[in-house]
Amino acid sequence: MEPSLRYARTSDGVAIAYTLTGDGPALVWLPPVPLSNVFGQWRVPRFRDAYQRLGEHLRLVIYDGRGTGHSQRDVDDFSLEAMLRDLDAVVDHAELETFALLGYYSSAVTAIAYAARHPERVTRLVLFGGTMRLLDAMSPPESQALVTLIDRDWDLFVDSAARAWMGWSIGEEGRLVADAFRTATTPIAARAMIEAARYMDVSADVEAVHVPALVVHRQGEREIPLEVSEQLAQALPDGRLLRLEGSSAGLFFEDPDSDLAVLLDFLTGEPGVSAASRSAAQRLVGAGGDHDRSRGVFISISERQKEALGRPFKALLGENGIRGFIVSDEPRPEGTWTPEEKVDAYLDRSDAVVVFATADLEAGDDRYTRPNIGDEIGRARSKPHLRNRICVLKEHGVTLPSNINPAYEAFEVAHPEEGFQRALGQLREWGLRLVGQPASPPASTGSNR
Repeated sequence: MEPSLRYARTSDGVAIAYTLTGDGPALVWLPPVPLSNVFGQWRVPRFRDAYQRLGEHLRLVIYDGRGTGHSQRDVDDFSLEAMLRDLDAVVDHAELETFALLGYYSSAVTAIAYAARHPERVTRLVLFGGTMRLLDAMSPPESQALVTLIDRDWDLFVDSAARAWMGWSIGEEGRLVADAFRTATTPIAARAMIEAARYMDVSADVEAVHVPALVVHRQGEREIPLEVSEQLAQALPDGRLLRLEGSSAGLFFEDPDSDLAVLLDFLTGEPGVSAASRSAAQRLVGAGGDHDRSRGVFISISERQKEALGRPFKALLGENGIRGFIVSDEPRPEGTWTPEEKVDAYLDRSDAVVVFATADLEAGDDRYTRPNIGDEIGRARSKPHLRNRICVLKEHGVTLPSNINPAYEAFEVAHPEEGFQRALGQLREWGLRLVGQPASPPASTGSNR
């Protein structure tokens, strides 16, 4: 069933339509311009299912911005200040004291500006396809070409936007999405909203946003360049970037379970709120290959250096939300009998390998005294998901095996902290980080690759 509509009135007298469902910590889903249509979205089966599942854990508020959906249409002010008035009216009418905000493409700037001005009310930010300057989001040629269709052929614009911007293919759900877009607003209003959005810039506000902020970017996204999302995550004081698999420019299209897991884990602080969430969380980008593996990093190190280097590095990974595997410390997985099988089992569960190439391992130009450390690198390189995810912390003077050519970092055993941070920066560059864990922008690694 579709939820009932409620109406809030802004300080400048505009009626804003919204829905409120579920129970738990509040999440306000901000409308992207110009295609917001709450009731139309509730009629799309996978949207409805996602909203209902979010409502099992969150108090979910979704609203239509001014000039769209069931909100008041006869308006001509689409500035950032006007968008902030819409949001203010909705959260006050819904009697929300504190809440998280989800900014979606153009509405990400509204979320950032509101969080900067109302730090006492906003608890967390999720920014999907977000940017500090909306002009950056409108710059790709595909977006520019689509916008030119608004005045020439509204139906073609809507159908093209449903496919190019949102990733819908031809089919019943694609038709429902296109219908929701088609009735969301008028061509004149859509053009006015896009023109107003073009000049929205919150780059001066991001430093005042001190809540945890998750910037989500699709791995195959073409509408928003990756560097735009990276810049946003780095500019936010407590921002982090999460790259998801897929290419659709929206949530709940390709893998609804994974998208829901990302939102719920970050917003509720309860990883694995359901079995579906636990399994989906393992499918975040960076896992590569087999998506059913447990997320972690394989740490290859000599027994002699395990206490001084291996375990402190594993602890650092844990502080950053990444599980580390030191095989000799781990239990033997069921069905494994030999040391080689155990190594293989933990490589299969890992997203990357960090090798400590210290002097006590070297025997000659192309071998290590510990027989299996070269084998571990070779075994890792034989696995497609790890072939390009091997980072070697190489002590000065150590010769790498001649048949191995992974990334490597200069490393001082007596002062390991800098090397640890370089390896951590490399792992972050590869996308390894669990949702909701502290992070900082990747360090400059100075890798030889």
